[in-house]
Amino acid sequence: MDMNKFLSALLQFLILLPGAVSCYLPAKNRMKYSPAKTAVLCLAVILPYSVAAASLCTLFSVGVNLLLLPSLVLFFFIYRRTVDLALSCTLAIYVGVCAIETFPVQFSYSFDAILHPESGAAGFSPEAALFRLGLSALLLAAFVYPATHHFPWTVDRLNFPKIWYSTVALSSVFLILNVLAVPLSYSTLHAGRMQWLFPLFEAGSFTVLVAIYTLFYRSTNIILEHAELRERTRIFEMQSRQYRALQEHMRQTARLRHDFRHSVRLLASLAEKGDTDSIRAHLAEYESSLLENVRLNYCANAVL
Repeated sequence: MDMNKFLSALLQFLILLPGAVSCYLPAKNRMKYSPAKTAVLCLAVILPYSVAAASLCTLFSVGVNLLLLPSLVLFFFIYRRTVDLALSCTLAIYVGVCAIETFPVQFSYSFDAILHPESGAAGFSPEAALFRLGLSALLLAAFVYPATHHFPWTVDRLNFPKIWYSTVALSSVFLILNVLAVPLSYSTLHAGRMQWLFPLFEAGSFTVLVAIYTLFYRSTNIILEHAELRERTRIFEMQSRQYRALQEHMRQTARLRHDFRHSVRLLASLAEKGDTDSIRAHLAEYESSLLENVRLNYCANAVL
């Protein structure tokens, strides 16, 4: 077995580790298992897979991308089973991370073209593979803070599948373009100005993608804050109506107590005088006033 080729393939597959961490950071509040248990699960899957896949690539001269790209579908289903998120949100996070991770790959091809100008993507060197892994780790470190302090808020509150699917489509465009832009021969990167135009184009594309994600985050935050503000306003209006109704009920109750005290005093005065006829007349008048306020039920259902 060619150990240099095996090492290069192994390092290329190990890019799945920072990719897995990047997927779980925005979903940290919606993980089905503890972070420690999830980390053990990921290591138990990724490390054996990386060794086996690297051995297969080395023994049978299979391209790394031929195994890595289809396996991303399998890893998505594993990710889906470990988070408590809607399919649209899960797919948006996963495809977005995959799109971001293609940029260290492209920069590593430029780096490898400088080290080995006569080679190509099939002869990816271990130095370039290590450079790719290190660049992916640096990218992860740069996005740890926003991914843990800002994105989870959006992930927990944005329940609009159409918005999430739109980000899936956008990320897929960058993902597919970067896959198609893999230089099969480094001679193409040494033709004319391509040696510096290629990384410059990739840096510009990466900046555009990050700017789009940032704009998406800010826009969704404004939408969610506006929705929450409208909900609070609706609740305040309901409470205000209930408060006004309660005040009116208290005023009516106070008026009834006043009238009742007046009636009791009048009856007591009439009783002292022995004027039973006036007492009967007052009681009849009071009874008729009560009957005027009695509500008639025309249906057995109290709501109707």
